Amino acid sequence: MASDNLDALHGRGHSLEEEFFKREDAKLLDKLRALKNAETTRDLISRATGITNKARLDKLMELKIGGETAAALSVLPIVEVAWADGSVDAKERAYIIQHAATKGFVPGTTEYALLEIWLEKRPEPRYFVAWTHLVHGLSEQLSDAENDHLKKLVLERARAIASVSGGVLGMAKISAGESAMLAKLEKVFERRS
Repeated sequence: MASDNLDALHGRGHSLEEEFFKREDAKLLDKLRALKNAETTRDLISRATGITNKARLDKLMELKIGGETAAALSVLPIVEVAWADGSVDAKERAYIIQHAATKGFVPGTTEYALLEIWLEKRPEPRYFVAWTHLVHGLSEQLSDAENDHLKKLVLERARAIASVSGGVLGMAKISAGESAMLAKLEKVFERRS
């Protein structure tokens, strides 16, 4: 009888040990999957943005930016300027959708769906932070001349959206909120030492 109890106890110990190792294996597999998913996400963001700096890519991932969302960030500056006075009017909306179409945004894509959301509700602040990291990541890879060109393009588009609505007799007036947002966009392009 004592031998039966010892065998049962030993069997139970062996079962507990097997269960422990199964749980540990499952944890390791979960960690491996998470690492693989992170690598895949990092790669998608890199392909969408051209950024190769791992720390910048990791920061974008921390902000919950994926590859498709990163692509949508290309229109964020004009969306932010449109929202700077508190709402997006019909003219601004039309301009933004037209501009997004030139960037490859088409209905049915994640980028387009995100843009539609941003036109209905101002983007969360994390998107501006992500766009800032995107610009800094690109700036690290660009020459001064290329960086100046990128800055010029972004600010021209941003000024254009600020001029789309408002004003009297076709003379567009940029609001104080829009001016502040334009200054904020310009500041993002300042080179870091």
